[in-house]
Amino acid sequence: MVSIGNLTLQDIEFLQAIKEINKQPDDYPNTDISNYNANSKNIRKTTDLNANQVSYRMGGNSNSRGFVDDGIISSADPMMLDDGGIGPRSAALTQDGRDMLDDAQAKMTTYAGISREEFKVLAEYVHSIRSVCEQKHDVDIDAMVTDDVTDHDITLWDIIFNNS
Repeated sequence: MVSIGNLTLQDIEFLQAIKEINKQPDDYPNTDISNYNANSKNIRKTTDLNANQVSYRMGGNSNSRGFVDDGIISSADPMMLDDGGIGPRSAALTQDGRDMLDDAQAKMTTYAGISREEFKVLAEYVHSIRSVCEQKHDVDIDAMVTDDVTDHDITLWDIIFNNS
């Protein structure tokens, strides 16, 4: 069963593409060759996903991600085209799919319970500590870390936390 906790970045990219293509079909190619505007062909062109990754998430086969079975997307079989060819499989988000995508994107704005704004403040704080340590002790912390880190663990600890 698909849940927000087991969505991958590729899953989110796939679901986001479906949402955007169906919302703004005129902005994407090949939206007129399938039941839904978002289809495997234009999802591949607008994401970093390859054909197998899209097919796995699109459903319609026994080896699929489960988005259709779990009610995250509605998927339509390919339709016959005017030229006699077969169009691509297509999909739309269900309300559960839209809710799951919204929740996943909201959770992506935090890391370990820290908002982006809090993370930015922490990054600035770490930067200022680094600057003071480098100036006070005349060391290049990046050089110490890019060498063999284990040789410098005690030195870094002393400089940053023990004020030695």
